[in-house]
Amino acid sequence: MRLILDRISQDDKGKKIAVFEIGDDFVTISEDNMPAGFADTLTDGIIIEADYRDGVIYSATLLTEETEKKKKEMKSRLNALFNRGKK
Repeated sequence: MRLILDRISQDDKGKKIAVFEIGDDFVTISEDNMPAGFADTLTDGIIIEADYRDGVIYSATLLTEETEKKKKEMKSRLNALFNRGKK
């Protein structure tokens, strides 16, 4: 399953909390429900392929190339919107 990291923050105990976009939904996952050390590898907007069930990520792969491609596409779209009115 593909998940896109929307944001990452910390709870009042200092645990990392990640909010992922899955399709049209958003899910909040504590670092306790991820593989050990995985939360430390996350950056905003990263796309991951994960075995996600019942609020737990059992295994995951960072899709860095796909993430970069998506960021370039979104930047291009944004630039096109700003440049559309300039002639």
